Amino acid sequence: MSAGAFGSYAVTGPAEPRRATAAAWIDWAAGAVTVALAFPFPIVRASIELPWFVTSVGIALFSGCALFMALTATLLGRTPGMYLLDLGLEGGRPDAAKALLWGFALATCLPASIGWGALAHPASGLPARLSGLAVVSARQAER
Repeated sequence: MSAGAFGSYAVTGPAEPRRATAAAWIDWAAGAVTVALAFPFPIVRASIELPWFVTSVGIALFSGCALFMALTATLLGRTPGMYLLDLGLEGGRPDAAKALLWGFALATCLPASIGWGALAHPASGLPARLSGLAVVSARQAER
C-alpha cells in the first residue's frame, strides 16, 4: 500500500515539543472518536455492572487510541495529527512492532505530559526511547 503524498516528507530537523504534543492530542481525539463509533457501549452497559463498564470504556479508549496511532503510522507513514502540524517519524514508515510499541507508550505518556512534558518529549521521551521512533519536523516532499 502506497502512502502517497500523505506519507511522503523530508526531515528538516527536530520537532518542537509543543507541536508534537498537540499532534498527539489530535490523534488521541481522532482515536477516541473511532472507538466511540466502533465500541458497542449500550450493549456492554446493559450486560455488566457500572464499575466494570467504566473500566471497559477506559480500556477501550486507551487501547483504541494507541492502535489508531500505531496503524496510521505503519500504513500511512505518519499520523493525521502529524500531517496537520507538519511532523513525521524519523526514518519514514516504521514496521508494525515498533509502531505498536510507540503508540502504546505515547498513549500512556500523553495524559502525564500535561504536568510533566519531558515524559512525552518527541526525541528523548519515553515513546522515542522505547521504540526508537523520534518525532521530527518535516515538510512535504517535492514531486
